[in-house]
Formats: sequence, structure tokens, C-alpha cells
Amino acid sequence: MRDDKVLDEAERDEFLSGPLHVEEKIDGQNLGISGGEDGLLFQARGSYVQPGGRHFRGLSTWIEPRRRRLASALGTELVLFGEWCAITHSVSYDQLPDWFLIFDVYEKTAGRFWDPEMRDAFADEVGLFTVPFLAVGDFTLDTLTGLIQRSRVGHEQMEGVVARSAASTGPQRRAKLVRPDFVQQIDRHWMTEQHTMNRLRSSG
Repeated sequence: MRDDKVLDEAERDEFLSGPLHVEEKIDGQNLGISGGEDGLLFQARGSYVQPGGRHFRGLSTWIEPRRRRLASALGTELVLFGEWCAITHSVSYDQLPDWFLIFDVYEKTAGRFWDPEMRDAFADEVGLFTVPFLAVGDFTLDTLTGLIQRSRVGHEQMEGVVARSAASTGPQRRAKLVRPDFVQQIDRHWMTEQHTMNRLRSSG
């Protein structure tokens, strides 16, 4: 289990000591969307980026019909984080509800990420989708690992899960658990290969 670091046994046990909210870890390109004086801003891994290019293929077209609503909802206070899923990385998806799946909303002044319920309400308000919800409750490492099954948005096994503390008070803690055989390839990374597109699920 890891967030920015690998948890040792004591940290793992502490993390598992309370209820957790668990979602599928989606294998996409991390994308942040925020509002500024000149309109929407896009960021990836801490750096501002422009829509388009091989990292964010299709983003320019996707954002246009949503630009005004998102700019109004985000203002200058909120940052929306999600996975841009147009390009296949290591896991292929063919049942996506949309190309962008939200996993976080960050409130700048409060210095805090919204809880999943607030995030989901925001997603509904702006007409977007969140990463797939899996379960909430108390877990052991084994039962948490048992949630790593077939993707909710595809036919392949999911990359892993992201668990966050479900307690209403206390620090916002989270960790990700990646399936044992999942390998983020170095010498044959998706960025160096011919791109394959994921697919949206049929509306019918």
C-alpha cells in the first residue's frame, strides 16, 4: 500500500484501523482543472499544460461544451482532479462513461480535499463522472486486496484500488494498493509506443 511512500507495517495497521472508502484506481493521465482570470487552467503532475498533444488527446474537443459550466462552478477556489482516459496506458478500458473521471476536488482556502459525498455532488452538478466506487467499511489487507477484480469500466483486471479514511473527523489519509502483477513498464512505456484509444460504453 502506498501514497507518496510505501507504508511500513505499523503505518499500514494504523491506516486499516478505521473505516475506509474504496474506489477503483484508474490507469489514466492525471489531470487537474482549475479556474483563473483568463479562464480554465490545466495541470499535470504540478505543471500547467495545454489541452491536446499525445498526453491529452481529445481534451480540446471535450472541454469546449463544458468550459463555461466548469469555469462557473470552479471559480478561483476549487481544483478538480481526475484521470484523462482517452489513451490506453497499461490497462485497456472499453466501458468508460466519459473520457475524464474525477477522483478529487480541492478547496484552496480550506487547504483540504472534499469528502467523496461532496465530490460526487459536485460531479453531478457539472455533469461529469467519478472513478468507480467499490465499497466502504472496515478492511484487512486481504479483504482490500480481494476488491481488485475486473475493472468496472472495462473487461481487464483493474490496476488496483485507492482507499481513503471514511471517518468524519481526523486527518485525511489515503493509500493505494496495486495488484501484485501490475508493472509500470519503463523500457516499453505507453508514451513511447503507438497509441491505442480506450472506448466509451455504448449509450444503448
